[in-house]
Amino acid sequence: MKPTSTATALLLTWLIAGCGDANTKEIKTAAENKTEATKPDKPSIRFVLDGRVIESADYSCSWALTGKDNIFALAVHYDREPKRVPPNVGFGIFNLKSITLPFSRLNGKLPGNSSSGQLFSVTAGLALPKGKPADMNELSFSDNYAGLESVVQLSLLDTTAKIVSGRFEGTVKNANGKTMKITEGKFERIPLTMVYSYKKY
Repeated sequence: MKPTSTATALLLTWLIAGCGDANTKEIKTAAENKTEATKPDKPSIRFVLDGRVIESADYSCSWALTGKDNIFALAVHYDREPKRVPPNVGFGIFNLKSITLPFSRLNGKLPGNSSSGQLFSVTAGLALPKGKPADMNELSFSDNYAGLESVVQLSLLDTTAKIVSGRFEGTVKNANGKTMKITEGKFERIPLTMVYSYKKY
């Protein structure tokens, strides 16, 4: 009986010790997962242009305070080639007295703003054809045409951490009538360059 009891006791001790290790490993894994989950996402920009998925790390983003105007500008480049004008999408916000997030506008008009001016424009461009003069009617696309709609929404604007996130989509057209459709546009935690330039009016 004694050897059996001793063997049983050793087996139980081993099982308990094994369970303890498993629990420790499980707790450690959960803690590691929590740390991973709290890590900030990397900056990313993604959109679909006429059905083509574009993900780009080539961009410029700024927030400018100029007199009475606040201007947010994001230009996203893709298919850039040396010594060539890159295609891009871009937009800007003007004349904001206050910023409340999520901030959005539809087709050039800000909610609650009676101004009829184009306060916000989504644009897209094409690369300059090699060896050919620039034809802006062909290369320059905008939502600044009657009947076109576009939406831009800022979901995060942190001027302390200097990061911004949001979404965008819309249809843009050039002067020759050709259209391009931008869908599923999203920018996440993009670094902001703050520009302060005050003027008296």
